Amino acid sequence: MPVLPRLIPRSERYFPERGGKWQQVISYRGMTTAARGPIYETRLSWPAATAAAKGLRIGFFSDAHVMDNAGTREIIRAAAESFAAFNPDYLLCGGDFSGYLSQLESCWPLLAAFAPLRAVKLAVEGNWETRKEWIPHAYWRERFARYGFRLLKHDLYSDRKIAIYGMGDFDYPVPPPQWPDGPCTRLLLVHCPDVLVAAPGETPPFLALSGHTHGGQIRLPLIGPLATASLYGRRLDAGLFRHRDSGSAMLISTGLNHLSFPWRFGCRREVVLLTLI
Repeated sequence: MPVLPRLIPRSERYFPERGGKWQQVISYRGMTTAARGPIYETRLSWPAATAAAKGLRIGFFSDAHVMDNAGTREIIRAAAESFAAFNPDYLLCGGDFSGYLSQLESCWPLLAAFAPLRAVKLAVEGNWETRKEWIPHAYWRERFARYGFRLLKHDLYSDRKIAIYGMGDFDYPVPPPQWPDGPCTRLLLVHCPDVLVAAPGETPPFLALSGHTHGGQIRLPLIGPLATASLYGRRLDAGLFRHRDSGSAMLISTGLNHLSFPWRFGCRREVVLLTLI
């Protein structure tokens, strides 16, 4: 969030008709949450498409925006404790793990907090990674790999139980997700919900996990967010959305941390604990 997307012609990245097809089915206030120190645990159950995927647990976090201060370290510690108690089979990072360039190298050791988890660890880049265009993709891939995370960029992870596709952030035109043939439970990992809206073509139903918006970061009672970082404004703020044609769904997380604005108001920091049933 709080940096603008790349200067790409608006006609290539804003699709009012496509955006209108994503309908909110569970609002920010409708999510099931529980407090854990400075963060909240948001729990969600989702139907598995295959018997092999039933019972799988997926932990998801986004927008850590790691800064070299005590507050961020406490947030990451609480997130790691939450995931340890949940014991996920897969741990997914939805991008924007890094923060300010001056503190870039100091952010990575905090990933070590997740090292004890015996989970498949996957990540995608967010705009705070891709906007640093002078830093090659190989740098991000190596830093995530150093702490056990495989970085996906228009790439697929697949095993006998689940298929997880990671989209790149703000690559236009957006290539459609590529899924394995045959029945499988499909999760899509994408940082910004706008990128998913911009993806062309029809694909089999999936559940997407995204972040970027911070839930607006400032939410007023009865009103909700004043604005979000999405081109679709408050329409895509936070919660669970379903595509009315394809049946695919998208969870937009409020994320873990803040940036630009040095605080949140009325907007929780969260990790997502997803169980396939």
